Amino acid sequence: MVLVTRVIESPLAEIQAAARREFGQAIDWPDLAGALALRICERHGLEYPESWLADIQQSERPDFRRAPVIATYGLVLEKVCPGVRDAWVVAIETLRGRAAFPGDRGSFDYSPRELVGVACGLASLVADPHGHVEWFANLLIRGLASEHFHNPQLRVAAMMALNHVDPAKGRCTGGMVPDIKTLGMRELLLVARLSLAVGGEDILPGDVLEAAFETRLADDRVRVTDVSEAAAFLYLCRRILDKLPFRNASASSLDTVLVLCRRFHLFAIQLGRRHAGRDAVSIQDEYDVQDLFHAILLLHFDDVRAEEVTPSYAEHSSRVDFYLPDARLVVEVKMTRQSLRQRQVADELIEDAARYAAMERVDTLVCLVYDPSNLCPNPTTLEHDVAESGRKLAVHAVVCPRGV
Repeated sequence: MVLVTRVIESPLAEIQAAARREFGQAIDWPDLAGALALRICERHGLEYPESWLADIQQSERPDFRRAPVIATYGLVLEKVCPGVRDAWVVAIETLRGRAAFPGDRGSFDYSPRELVGVACGLASLVADPHGHVEWFANLLIRGLASEHFHNPQLRVAAMMALNHVDPAKGRCTGGMVPDIKTLGMRELLLVARLSLAVGGEDILPGDVLEAAFETRLADDRVRVTDVSEAAAFLYLCRRILDKLPFRNASASSLDTVLVLCRRFHLFAIQLGRRHAGRDAVSIQDEYDVQDLFHAILLLHFDDVRAEEVTPSYAEHSSRVDFYLPDARLVVEVKMTRQSLRQRQVADELIEDAARYAAMERVDTLVCLVYDPSNLCPNPTTLEHDVAESGRKLAVHAVVCPRGV
């Protein structure tokens, strides 16, 4: 199992690196791919540059004569000023005046991304006095019934759009969801972007999407061509990595600890989403991270010892954060702050590795670096440098939120 895990992690790490490079590029707003990426990030807790929101809010006088621009703003309609929202609603009236399903297939109703963008905008309207939602739902029903949505990705997009604007009509219309396992990587990635942006699990369950993506990884070469693909790749890679150790009962203690480290930020995000508006549970410092991670470890291991004393190293002794004696494994937890950025964290962990190597009952060190403020500009380098510091013991570092 460990060998399979490594085979899968390697291409996923390369994909994530390429996706993060794409995130570093500026978005020329209005950009449909950028709007999809923003929506995916916000729905699934992915970090994104603050400039994305600033670009949206600073944009003036959108050219709503073009359907791609209408779809772009539909995806982010809740984030724009009231004047832009009003202009968007007027643009939908114009869109309704165009001929549906033209012979040249040059209309928005033949574009999966534009269908989903319009659906998101209509679903966010507080009021709909002109019946735009009903018009759009009926258009989708007509297209589904008459086979105008002529390929699998377009049909899936139409079904997700209908379910999003009018779930009741979506359930009544029904119909067979195309088998996405037959799609190539590019088509599959399009479907993934739309599902992740619109919340299309009622049409395409997440486990089905993730399984199809993982299968395609073995067959197709992966290239990241825009920021929305980058967002989808980051989410899908994270999901696959998170599930690797739990696929069978033979998962090692090390695999389990590593996946808990990778998933810690998801746990932290959920603490902030309390029921019925209750006060969020916030993480303020490294002690909070240690306490929470201790509780998580106790769900998976019977014997978790905190504050174990290390042997003297360089005339000093100290205490480890957590020691799992049955696994002969130590967990060290750090949280970045302004005075503890990437270089300082790496130096501390490399020193810790040397100290723990003197412990006779320890074979492995796992270092969790919780970096919610993105103070580690190159997490890959940090993880590599810390891992390379191991001599007598194996050292593994995980920067979270990060992934690999």
